[in-house]
Amino acid sequence: DMMKVLMGFKEELADNKIYFGKHYPNGYAAVEYIYGSEGTWGKLDDLKYTFNYYPQYATKEHPFNKEALFKEAADNPRTCRDANGHLLFDKDGKEQELINPIPPNSYAFCEHTGKGCNGHRSTPFHNYWFDDNTLAKNMSKAYQKPEPKGLYPYSDFNRWSVIGDSLATYKPYGTTHIDCLALDGIYFYRLGKFEAAYEHWEKIIEVSHPTYDPTNQRFDYSMADIYHFGLSALLSAILMNCDFLSADQRSITMQHYVSLRSLILSKQVVENGILKGWLSGFHLTDLINTETIAANVLGLGAGADLVFEGCLLYTSPSPRDATLSRMPSSA
Repeated sequence: DMMKVLMGFKEELADNKIYFGKHYPNGYAAVEYIYGSEGTWGKLDDLKYTFNYYPQYATKEHPFNKEALFKEAADNPRTCRDANGHLLFDKDGKEQELINPIPPNSYAFCEHTGKGCNGHRSTPFHNYWFDDNTLAKNMSKAYQKPEPKGLYPYSDFNRWSVIGDSLATYKPYGTTHIDCLALDGIYFYRLGKFEAAYEHWEKIIEVSHPTYDPTNQRFDYSMADIYHFGLSALLSAILMNCDFLSADQRSITMQHYVSLRSLILSKQVVENGILKGWLSGFHLTDLINTETIAANVLGLGAGADLVFEGCLLYTSPSPRDATLSRMPSSA
């Protein structure tokens, strides 16, 4: 089992913004992969906006047509309005047309390049989403990599703005979906409403129905997508860096944080001994995508300067006594 030694946890920042450090070797390897020849980092000189993926944003000039979009984006860079209606390289903030021409030497992350695990390959989807790149920008900053271009400063709701941008446009979802609970929890943390943030973390644990795995000495969770592990680990990390928690709350949070991190590490795709990214889901036919890599990389490095994976130093407690934590021995 892969466990951790955390180095250099930062004190809570006065403005409650989240600090993301570098994680070795897994986070570093995933970042190298996403920027590499198999990754989703791509040049946008020929970027076009032709079809829309979401029907609510269809116009005469840009109709709703998923099949046509998939076909074009298999071999060519494309973009369209994301789930929040935002458009990469928006001409004027009105979400209708792209800047023309696209500035030279512009790069960003597409959804996926058709790569899976165990040699599985599928049709690439070179669609460059505004929201994916908003999230991935935080990963780029943490690892001092080139940041994606074309991110227009919209004044309305953007789900990923809560991670590293202004809170002014974020509105809590108020649902029990795990990703929404995590984002809402991060929102309340950044506002300084730590009790509300912790309540959202507790709800994540409740709805994910943790069961203890004695073989791997960790909890397993019922989560629909692998990036949910990353978001849940992110919220866990920043809460543990908060003086609000009692000793018992901190102990319980630590137990689940370690389990979530262990699951992230064990689900990373490895081919020929090389660490790559993460599949979007739990099926062998799923593909490695930008959103999952960015969320998991950020979850692994949240709240720290540097995180190193080391030897087995942590033994999770029995679920019969969820209030006790067998903390790491000194290295």
